[in-house]
Amino acid sequence: MNRRASRMQRANAAAYSGGFTLIEVLVALMIVALGMGAVLSALSSSAFNVSALRDKTLAQWIALNQIADTRLSLQVPASGTTQGDIKNFGNGDWHWQQDVIALTQIPGLLQITVSVRRNTAAAPATKTSSNATAPNWLASVVGFRGNGLAPASGEVPDWGGAAFSALNNGSTTGNTSGNVANPGTPTSTTAPATTPATTPANPSGSTGSGTGGP
Repeated sequence: MNRRASRMQRANAAAYSGGFTLIEVLVALMIVALGMGAVLSALSSSAFNVSALRDKTLAQWIALNQIADTRLSLQVPASGTTQGDIKNFGNGDWHWQQDVIALTQIPGLLQITVSVRRNTAAAPATKTSSNATAPNWLASVVGFRGNGLAPASGEVPDWGGAAFSALNNGSTTGNTSGNVANPGTPTSTTAPATTPATTPANPSGSTGSGTGGP
């Protein structure tokens, strides 16, 4: 009996030393759950960042397009705030707001600020009052427009080069041939001074005409 009991004790001890207890298994599962939660949180944050960057890029494109349209228009934009909506751009609806301010420091120069955000409302967004909370704009772009733009006159410029040639030559007579001189090259028509030819020496070594023989 004693031998059998001792054998069973040794078998139980060997079985106990080769496995895990319930507490150890629960602790291991808790660590794995925490690790998986951190990984899922990182993946979710990365996906959110990618979506946010995509929305900001699309909003910036819309703002740049609006500024380009305003600058290319021949009509000077009125100072103040204007708004509009864009449908089905990048699988979404957008709302933009444009603020035009005249810069007093530089006459004739306008500052154009365009802000863009997602338009989730069914109706177009209205101008916010001073007491209302400012909307969450995704992108804001600033541009400038001067009063130097004008419609084309239709006149063909004179490319004969007369005025350019006159500036190079320092005279009032233009080049009627239509050829423009290369800047930096001399345009003087004076022939270069010629160096007088040197008379070759007399091979006999005499400088005069002698009558006597050698």
